[in-house]
Amino acid sequence: MNNQEKKIKIGIVGAGWVANNRHIPAFKSDRRCSIVAIYDTTLEKAEKTAKKYKIKNIFSDYNSFLNSEIDAVVVCTPPMCHASVAKEALLRNKHVLVEKPFSLTIADGKEIENIAKSNGLILFPGHNFLFSRAMLKIKEELKKPDTGDILHVSGYQWSSWMRHLPTWFPELPGGLFFDEGPHFMYLMKYLVGDFSVTSATYTKKEAGMKRPFENYVVSVKGERATGDFSMFFGSPMSEWLIVIMCQKKTLVYDMFRDFYFTFNPELKRTRMYPISVVASFDRQVWKQYIKWIFRRYAIFKRHLYGADVIARKFLDAITGKSEPILHPSDGYQAVEKIIEIIKKSGTNLYEV
Repeated sequence: MNNQEKKIKIGIVGAGWVANNRHIPAFKSDRRCSIVAIYDTTLEKAEKTAKKYKIKNIFSDYNSFLNSEIDAVVVCTPPMCHASVAKEALLRNKHVLVEKPFSLTIADGKEIENIAKSNGLILFPGHNFLFSRAMLKIKEELKKPDTGDILHVSGYQWSSWMRHLPTWFPELPGGLFFDEGPHFMYLMKYLVGDFSVTSATYTKKEAGMKRPFENYVVSVKGERATGDFSMFFGSPMSEWLIVIMCQKKTLVYDMFRDFYFTFNPELKRTRMYPISVVASFDRQVWKQYIKWIFRRYAIFKRHLYGADVIARKFLDAITGKSEPILHPSDGYQAVEKIIEIIKKSGTNLYEV
């Protein structure tokens, strides 16, 4: 960066887990910007985060925060106020990056989109898994002739109630599904194209756990391929996987560890074939696992799952270096699918 160039001044809204573990480290890694302010309704939380990351200005009043010397705002609040917080920032002429879900309603999403357009501002949804290390490699795999076209995509989320979870998720329409479902919405759209929801079911039952067992099972039909995904809340363990069935190859995306695996087609069913699949899997696992441990615990001591790419592209769009790679419509269209699935599954949107 040229020393004469003015740094973009970033303000962080919300001092919770996603700010501390994703967005602040992501923006700290780019020399074109400086995080100069942080706001939280709880001053002690803002002070703690500010001390950890050496952020100079601390606010518990949002109006004062917006009046400070900031160029862009990163919204890391609970989802219930994403749209309202973003709206106020846009009206004060600040560029905005919004953590998912983009809004709680389609109308709110379109409203802040229109404000951003009217004021010539950048407004990004934080769809980070599109740009994780493994997903970027999968995108390259999908371009290769020996992979072929996508035929079907299956997503699986198993979530134990013992996972680190936000305290506010029961307040959302649809609960945890509304908060975490957008990841599958935008990934599925990228892989199968614009899609319609062909079926959706919801199951809820007491299972002697901290909370009831909940399960969404969804089938979709996309422009390029079909797909399905299942989200289990209250499972005995936590895992997120996406299996991409192509004409000539199968790709598996391990979202938690940011790995991906490739499997060649079954050309002939021999006795050795099942062993070769296991051997291929083991070889790929250990190769990536060693690299992952080294990156996460020895070099960077964190894993940002694409949040660093989002931050970089957000700054690129602000400076005019490149066109935005994400648009407000990407955010509220994911929300639209979430609402459609909740309704189609037979549950009441505000009583799930």
